[in-house]
Amino acid sequence: MNGTPPPASPLDPFLIRFLAAVKQREDGVQPGAELRAVAEALDLPAPFVDALFTSARKRGLLKPAYGRGNKVRWNVSAAGEQLIGTAYDASEPVAG
Repeated sequence: MNGTPPPASPLDPFLIRFLAAVKQREDGVQPGAELRAVAEALDLPAPFVDALFTSARKRGLLKPAYGRGNKVRWNVSAAGEQLIGTAYDASEPVAG
């Protein structure tokens, strides 16, 4: 991305909570069980968190971190950090 924040979306309030939860996980997340754990922590349905993950990935709010083999973990990107910063200090605990 060019440093310009992505356009606003009706999902942004949910994306901000989702990104803050991902940021709190030291190694980011992988789709599957880890996203379900994020869904539980946020008290949101797992399919909705899957949709948030897809939206965040497509909007460049998440960045891949390649590990051994085919393992890809996803962390908050600079654009995601910028979106989080528009709402609140992400160092605060994320309540579900």
